Amino acid sequence: AVRPAETGKPANKTQGRKQDEMKNNELAMQRALSERDITILNAELDRQKKSVAVSYLLWLFLGWLGVHQLYLGRMLRAALYPLLLLGGYVFSLSAVFAPATAEAEAVGGTFIIGAFMFAAYGLLILWDMITLPRQHAKRETRIKMRLLKTMTKTAS
Repeated sequence: AVRPAETGKPANKTQGRKQDEMKNNELAMQRALSERDITILNAELDRQKKSVAVSYLLWLFLGWLGVHQLYLGRMLRAALYPLLLLGGYVFSLSAVFAPATAEAEAVGGTFIIGAFMFAAYGLLILWDMITLPRQHAKRETRIKMRLLKTMTKTAS
């Protein structure tokens, strides 16, 4: 539904100015729409809305594959999860099962690469657990702005 943007504390003055500009721009675009256009906008926003609860369930059961990011339409980010996980396994296991004749530095380096990939994967999973509601809000704001731009162009 079209409503005033939520107020949040900006990280700095520049970010605060950008948020104010976006809010003012959004309000100006909304004022340019007719009642019929606002009804259409709200219907389209409702149609494209995704559930935070579903995202958390996908994160809980299929998060290791990045399915929760696919649900939000973030294909590249979703692909990162299995790639980091698979890469971590490949590098770590290749170091563990390296032949005895392999150089210790090469084996250690391979293991470290795998460990970094696992660490990045773990941080992504943890980050998503904390920020999924914010990711939904950003997605909805992007959709709303795209729709408002399209509708104000066609209204002009």
